[in-house]
Amino acid sequence: MRLLILFNPAAGRGQARAAAEAVRDALVHRGHHVALRETKRAEAGSSGIDDDGDGPPPDGLIIVGGDGTMRLAAPLAMRLGVPVALFPFGTENLFARQHGMERDVETIVSLVTGGRSRAVDVGVVNGEVFLMMVSIGLDASVVHDLAARRRGPISHASYVMPIARAMLNWRAPRLRVRVDGADLDPPGPGMLVVANTRQYAGRLDPASTALDDDGLLDVVLFSVRNRWELLRRVTQCWRRRLLNSRGVMHGRGRSIRVEAQSPQVFQVDGDPPAVVGGRPPTTPLEISVLPGALRVFRPPDGV
Repeated sequence: MRLLILFNPAAGRGQARAAAEAVRDALVHRGHHVALRETKRAEAGSSGIDDDGDGPPPDGLIIVGGDGTMRLAAPLAMRLGVPVALFPFGTENLFARQHGMERDVETIVSLVTGGRSRAVDVGVVNGEVFLMMVSIGLDASVVHDLAARRRGPISHASYVMPIARAMLNWRAPRLRVRVDGADLDPPGPGMLVVANTRQYAGRLDPASTALDDDGLLDVVLFSVRNRWELLRRVTQCWRRRLLNSRGVMHGRGRSIRVEAQSPQVFQVDGDPPAVVGGRPPTTPLEISVLPGALRVFRPPDGV
């Protein structure tokens, strides 16, 4: 089996390289051919992860990093038509949580060499892929604030001050959302999550019924009129009761358009989208789904 390991050198506070080498050594010991490559810093319009074209294509990809690295690697896996696995070294590791992948060398080796995979959907927002979700709201404000001030690796503690600033300064926008050509009636100023899976930071999971293999994206639009309502929404998400609450609109579709009265930033799988022209992209958003576009390694049935 020919495998390509891609690792983010900044992930895990610099420990990703050693983890990638450990996975490589374990695979080589089992007789597999393994190439190891470091991801490059992504620039505008580029993922920083490309196929170098040397030698035959791999039979699979192993990504060592977080959700951001996984998202940037997805187009390569899609282009090569090979399954992918994530050795999680990020902050939230939502993709790994969704697919039952662990930070354990023997577990990831067994997963990849087991030869089983499943097809999952991939979302696209303004030409950029996402695997988990896109959102407009306080969370997007936090993500952009953190990215602007970031100076190296981050942890959950890195989010404390951006969240505090957002709680003081963020104001919910009025959004117009169309799902497959039909308006999703806005409940008032609020937040929007367009989800490919139910996974979300902090296990809040606002789109708790979303599936990654149904060929549809879940659209959740909910009112946030003040800070007290925002805290109530957080509690509803944590208790998996948001979708049945007042002031919440839920739909599913293949094509979503989002407009706002004033330009709004958005986040993609927990990161800002690629900067174009020196400024972060804003609304309007054109969102679509590519059904079954990515293959993901999966454990044998019953594991």
